[in-house]
Amino acid sequence: MRRIQTIDGLPVHDATEPLLIEVLPVDIKSRRRKDPEHCAVAEACKRELHCTEARVYLSRLYVRQSDHWLRYEMPTTIRSEIQTFDRGGGFSTGSYRIIPPRPSKRVGMPKRGGNNKTNSGGGKPITQRHVTGIRQSSPLTGGAIEPGKH
Repeated sequence: MRRIQTIDGLPVHDATEPLLIEVLPVDIKSRRRKDPEHCAVAEACKRELHCTEARVYLSRLYVRQSDHWLRYEMPTTIRSEIQTFDRGGGFSTGSYRIIPPRPSKRVGMPKRGGNNKTNSGGGKPITQRHVTGIRQSSPLTGGAIEPGKH
């Protein structure tokens, strides 16, 4: 039996449609570094989606609806902007496409992963790099629940 993921007591659903968010200078101006609830993307989501709360992490975006949260996957373009911003740099204005979780990351899918991380040529192991000076990771592990299945 799988565990239902919740944030503040509300269930988390995987999003099914992508978002197109426009980050404006006003969103960047009201930002706070390393704060998932008040960064430029969270402010843009609240402004454009008319939602009360959004939380932005390096790999996930959670948007609060009236009785649940929607989970999205962050593209590398936004991850780079977040890392730059959290370390003291700026955040670029513009349109960003935020996607629903890929099928392999959705609820009910088995976790896949290798136990021997090497490059495709079978050479030296790939080193993992831990980036410091940025916001915390998403507090949830695993998937969300599918809409209509709770």
